[in-house]
Amino acid sequence: MPFSNSEQISPIFSEIKRKPVRSVLDVGCGLGVYGMLCRVQLDLYNDEQFYEKLEAPNRDRWEIRIDGIEGTPEYVPLIPDWAYDDLEVGEALQALEHRSDGQYDLVLALAIIEHFSKQDGERFLDELIRIGGFNRFLPHPGVWIAVYDPDDQPIEPPSVNSKANPSTATLSPGEEQIVALLQQLDGHVQQMLEQQRITNERLSLSIRIRSLLERLRRPFRSKPTS
Repeated sequence: MPFSNSEQISPIFSEIKRKPVRSVLDVGCGLGVYGMLCRVQLDLYNDEQFYEKLEAPNRDRWEIRIDGIEGTPEYVPLIPDWAYDDLEVGEALQALEHRSDGQYDLVLALAIIEHFSKQDGERFLDELIRIGGFNRFLPHPGVWIAVYDPDDQPIEPPSVNSKANPSTATLSPGEEQIVALLQQLDGHVQQMLEQQRITNERLSLSIRIRSLLERLRRPFRSKPTS
């Protein structure tokens, strides 16, 4: 698919806005949805003269550099020319190899990793970490996305976890305790949310039953005959 779930947009941009971003690479950009969102949110949102930038014949006035990589040539004509400074058409791994270490402040790779074999998927993660100063893997950190070629096996969670979160192997004992506490708190929160969901369902059912009983108790009124 050349686009991802709408539910991902808010958590992804909440992460993006936590960092000062001046350069972005969108790997597997599809129809350019995140290129457009990054351009609007990072470059145009607070600029009262944004329309002049959009109408300019060149892109020298962009404050943020946004590049894209897409492997399906048919998508490219459908992408607005203001979304990306440079859009490379080709295989993702090959397109990443010629980019320098730490070249981008932010690298986006959405709905693409499931298309790789285990070996290429690990290489892909290595390349993202190499060229990007800020990487987040949403919405499934530390696990292989459950969509993959049936001829290949999914990457084992520990393998992906070591690639996606390289710092976890060097946590101090104090940091490990904090992580364990946060995981425990997250478990409690999930239990509370589930209990609240069940309560809401029961309340909703109770209200519907009460309303039905009240209707049954009302005296029956027959229509007057003429």
